[in-house]
Amino acid sequence: MDIKIRTEIIRLKNVKEQYQSNYVTALDEIQEKIERLEMQLDRTTSEVKSEILQRQKKFYEAEIEKMDRTIESTTKFLDKKIEALEKQMTQLDKEKRSLDYNIEKLRAALERRNANEIFDMFEFVTNSLDIIKDDSSRTPSQP
Repeated sequence: MDIKIRTEIIRLKNVKEQYQSNYVTALDEIQEKIERLEMQLDRTTSEVKSEILQRQKKFYEAEIEKMDRTIESTTKFLDKKIEALEKQMTQLDKEKRSLDYNIEKLRAALERRNANEIFDMFEFVTNSLDIIKDDSSRTPSQP
């Protein structure tokens, strides 16, 4: 379970990074177009052409505003999902450090008799043994 969550966190972080990278690329392209339009506006003497260029410039500026809103909402959404998954991972890590939790999971898996869960069962056994090992190393042995 925790491997799936870790994988999802990594995937979401990669999606966020890729989305931001695409945003920067698209923003650069639009800003270049606006700069070209501004240069054309400075050189034009025709009122009709000037009006057309102004409309195009406004269109591109509106596109940038729309992209800004989209990147903002998407980034917030991804951050919230990542945060929720990280909280879930923290809770799972705490539970994994509980002997009762691991024994309960082992018993439930044994009742289901599902061979697909064998590696999860090994993980529960390993967690339990780690807990026992940690507990035994903390308490001094009595003769």
